[in-house]
Amino acid sequence: KLKYKFQIIQNLNDPHIAYFINNKIKFKKYSIKLIIKKIFFRFFYIANNILTKFIKVDYIITSGKKSKLIQNQFSKSNNLIEINTVHHDYEFYKYYKNKNRLFIEKNSICYLDQPFIPPITKFEFVKKIIDKLIYLSHTYKVYFCCHPSSALINNDYFKKIHKQQNIEISYNQTAKYIFKSEYILTHHSASTNLAILDYKKIVFLYSDEIEKNFTDFLIIEKFANELNAPLLKIEELKNIKSFEINKYLYKKFIKNYIYINENNFPIWKLVLSKL
Repeated sequence: KLKYKFQIIQNLNDPHIAYFINNKIKFKKYSIKLIIKKIFFRFFYIANNILTKFIKVDYIITSGKKSKLIQNQFSKSNNLIEINTVHHDYEFYKYYKNKNRLFIEKNSICYLDQPFIPPITKFEFVKKIIDKLIYLSHTYKVYFCCHPSSALINNDYFKKIHKQQNIEISYNQTAKYIFKSEYILTHHSASTNLAILDYKKIVFLYSDEIEKNFTDFLIIEKFANELNAPLLKIEELKNIKSFEINKYLYKKFIKNYIYINENNFPIWKLVLSKL
């Protein structure tokens, strides 16, 4: 029997949700539907803060400056102990990099496939992605990292990519191709954290279909803005111009969302040592 009672806490300060909490509502820019959604998230955030003040917990586990903000929610918890560790992506990053020696392949692209909410299954979207990657493969080596839940790879048009000599389809090897590629093409895949930790040149992509998925588009936009990274429309992507990343903003993102201080302990080993 456990000595302590643990309360699972949802961190509302991660990059995927922080947009709806922190950003000002721009009535001129967004639709009524999106404004209502943003207002809902704000009310949810406020209600969550109020309710958690009456929940008593012994420990909270945080990683990054943004997640530390949840400590203020538990004012009724006496002797609250914070265990500050690292995001699990950093732990995996350190493990993988120490185990594998990979060299960056010049003129290479890693595309991070992902599911969308709601799923984008329109033929037009699939055709845009596939045709654009085929076009880029004439200049770059392209690694297509498939997501098991993506609707893209189940589309018949996806079969066209298998015939391309300069495009390699990858399953369950996303980290490998992120680390060895020169450029990363992403929407808002969770694997983007690995690219940020490795200070990769990241290009964020959207399309007409993604713009209609308001939540997905705003997450992509937030990622790009926080890193000052290129945000390009798939329809307008003709080439990838060489650019320099903003290392200061990458480091700031890492401090905000992944870790404050580097920690070599496995996450749960550190947690158990504090109990």
